[in-house]
Amino acid sequence: MTIQELETYIEQYGNSIYAFCRKLCMDTEQAEELYQEVWLKAVKDIRKIRSDENVKSYLLSIAVGIWKNRKKKYAVRDRIAPAVPITEEMESLLADERDGALAEILREERRQAVLQAIKDLEDNYRIPVLLYYMEEQSVKEIAHALHIPQGTVKRRLWVARNKLSEKLEGYINE
Repeated sequence: MTIQELETYIEQYGNSIYAFCRKLCMDTEQAEELYQEVWLKAVKDIRKIRSDENVKSYLLSIAVGIWKNRKKKYAVRDRIAPAVPITEEMESLLADERDGALAEILREERRQAVLQAIKDLEDNYRIPVLLYYMEEQSVKEIAHALHIPQGTVKRRLWVARNKLSEKLEGYINE
């Protein structure tokens, strides 16, 4: 792959990769750092990227790999000095409450409940859910990105849907 081809992929997939990083990190600052690291790694490994394969899937797998490594580092740091970041979702909820529109508050509450339910999933369920529903990756692409069998991806999506359904039962019926 050439730098020009990579630039084309940055234009084509940049927004989608960034949005995935935001959902994965649940923190804007960390998402921006992850997004930058994904492209730095892509530039570094430019010879490994094959244009004839699914480049977006490859980039998403880079994001997941970097995020998992960072998460391990953050876990160690968090044991030493815990931190509580204010997420973008929290900020938007506060902004919506100031508006005072009841319908908007209820919609935001439901959205927050879904986001929180997804966030509360274990990583092995949360990552396939984000890839499948947010990034619209196929089961095959997710399996390739996560280096697991397609059957495992299907099972994790099924389990995740059941867990989300149980957790969001009150919001689904409203």
